[in-house]
Amino acid sequence: MTPGTRFELAFFAALLPEDFARIVAGDCTHGFELFPGSTEVKPFSFETSTACESFDQLISNEIPSNFTFQFDMPEAPLRLVAFE
Repeated sequence: MTPGTRFELAFFAALLPEDFARIVAGDCTHGFELFPGSTEVKPFSFETSTACESFDQLISNEIPSNFTFQFDMPEAPLRLVAFE
């Protein structure tokens, strides 16, 4: 993948919190990751701590259905640039 490439992860059906926990896990203190506990686990970060706090608050109330990530380098975390 070319650095700067963006891609979306979208869910077409509403997820229950326990299903979402298999896809995304973590918190702003320790960081978040996609696919926790799998061989494909990938950490992701945010552009600002405010974005992380907004995401953390959102997932405590509802599960987002669309995520936009940006790939920068293979060894770097993905960057979550948008969610809704």
